Amino acid sequence: MRSLTSHPERTLDATDYLPLGAESIPRTRVLIIEDHVDTGVWLGRALQEQGYAVRWERRGEHALIALERPPFPDAIILDLLLPGLHGERIYKLVRGQKDLEKTPILVITAVPDQELPGWDDAWVGTLTKPVSKRQILQALEGLLAR
Repeated sequence: MRSLTSHPERTLDATDYLPLGAESIPRTRVLIIEDHVDTGVWLGRALQEQGYAVRWERRGEHALIALERPPFPDAIILDLLLPGLHGERIYKLVRGQKDLEKTPILVITAVPDQELPGWDDAWVGTLTKPVSKRQILQALEGLLAR
């Protein structure tokens, strides 16, 4: 199995969700869209330890390519302040895609609460950095249970 840090500048193929353990067991797929290496690796490992299959993209443009065809993620963790394509634009493009219109999105960002977009979307949760592993897992599990 490849490490999340094996190619930090390169995107993975659409089939490269990285599961922990046996690949024959269906796993919840989570796409992480986060440009900071330390945060992306930390998030990926935290989710893998809980049994999630993880794909990590550092640029919004690469994430959109990953979202063009199956396998689609069961949930997305999205940073707003990304180089190139801003996270808010990614959100709008994801919601415009029929296969992803109800995919849970957990926004984890350094943007203060008062500056967050006012999305009227039951499938979106937000956390402001710094966040703990427990906060992320609880928020993600809550979104997936909807």
